[in-house]
Amino acid sequence: MVQALARRLALAGATLYEDPFDILALIAATGLLVEAKTLDGTDIDERERVRDALAQLLYYEPFAAAPVVGQAAIHKIACFERPITADHRTWLNASGIGVMWMVGNGRFAGDQLAVRVLGPYLEELR
Repeated sequence: MVQALARRLALAGATLYEDPFDILALIAATGLLVEAKTLDGTDIDERERVRDALAQLLYYEPFAAAPVVGQAAIHKIACFERPITADHRTWLNASGIGVMWMVGNGRFAGDQLAVRVLGPYLEELR
């Protein structure tokens, strides 16, 4: 999932960074900070992965991503291997985090926030 998204962003002209985050893509004056999470299909696992994504994205933005991207605006995205519940998407969106998920064949879908941020770079989100 991470590699598929990284390839797609590289094709869109992004400079890619990793470690400690899954993906930090810099395209012109835009930074895309992505944390990807796999899901085992249980409600408990989804809750834990959503909390992990939130914590990591909020922490990495000022402490790890900002020094790399400088003055570029940073947009946060949580990527899952399949859709998460609407309540979790709404909760992540309230913290400024877009949500996307894989739909097969290296392609992705996303909520409105993810589409607004990633649409210019991923054809299927336009």
